[in-house]
Amino acid sequence: MQRSAAALALLLEQAQALDKRLILLIDNLDIVLERLSEQDWEIRRIIAAEPRLLLVGATSRALATAYEYGRSFYD
Repeated sequence: MQRSAAALALLLEQAQALDKRLILLIDNLDIVLERLSEQDWEIRRIIAAEPRLLLVGATSRALATAYEYGRSFYD
């Protein structure tokens, strides 16, 4: 957790230094979220709270986390 917090801080620091928003383009988002399933609520919290980050993801299948009530990316 400490390593991911440091990486996020560095990413946001660079965005601030450049005075830019960052677009995170993630292909195979379903695979990424499956592998990070324990952190999906934290990922959602960061993306929702941080105006300097925008996530654009692509997947070849529907994400259960996006259509099942109570899941992290439902709404």
